[in-house]
Amino acid sequence: MSDSLARDRFRNTQGIRAVLDAPAAGAERDLPGGGEEPLGLETFSLDSSSYQSHARPGNKPLPSLHFILRDRSIRSCQYMHLESGSSFENLPQGQGHRLTFQFSNATAIRVVIEGRNLWRLYDYVAQHRMPWVYELPDGRDFEDAWAPVIRTIEFRELSPEQ
Repeated sequence: MSDSLARDRFRNTQGIRAVLDAPAAGAERDLPGGGEEPLGLETFSLDSSSYQSHARPGNKPLPSLHFILRDRSIRSCQYMHLESGSSFENLPQGQGHRLTFQFSNATAIRVVIEGRNLWRLYDYVAQHRMPWVYELPDGRDFEDAWAPVIRTIEFRELSPEQ
């Protein structure tokens, strides 16, 4: 590399303060306000005209999963309470899929999600990388045949013997 290119590419910095004040490398600096890409509800918009069943997965494990219901209420579960034994089932006669997750803390809750094209969602929840999922609002037509769609999200509180 020539000296002129090296001078243009690398500024003369004065110690650690210059390194700390330098803009972050990568795509983060392109975001408004800088910082890390938001992975929580910041990426969800109730006002959007298009339906999106779930967020983009995070790059690393996340602390919680938000369930956005058709009435626009939100219920959240902590991933640290997700039990082993989650299941992915094909429903009969091409009716889609059923995902079952159990979260246990003071009260055990089984979350049952039904819809179609949900394998990726199941996999990302099992990896603790999905920030939110969204139930299809009432009165919405189904999306593209290959798009993931969540028809229902049910919460069942479990008694100690279940």
